[in-house]
Amino acid sequence: MVRFELNNGTTSLLEEIGLSNGDRSRLAREIYPNMPYVSGTKWTENFAFFKAEGSQINIGLGKGKALEIFNSNISKFEKVEY
Repeated sequence: MVRFELNNGTTSLLEEIGLSNGDRSRLAREIYPNMPYVSGTKWTENFAFFKAEGSQINIGLGKGKALEIFNSNISKFEKVEY
């Protein structure tokens, strides 16, 4: 397992290109009320997917722009013993 530290503002940058599962999740609708839904969209190249799972939001990075934003904002990483 690896722990990443990211530059301040990284989540905000991902939110700018975010899609949510708010059409299926009350939590996602509450946290990101103005974020478009992922429904019917191929999101992996151009978007970040803010997906409510249980009581948390996970951010899918896909393989395009969101992943580039994440990778370019890594300030530190370390192996975590699990």
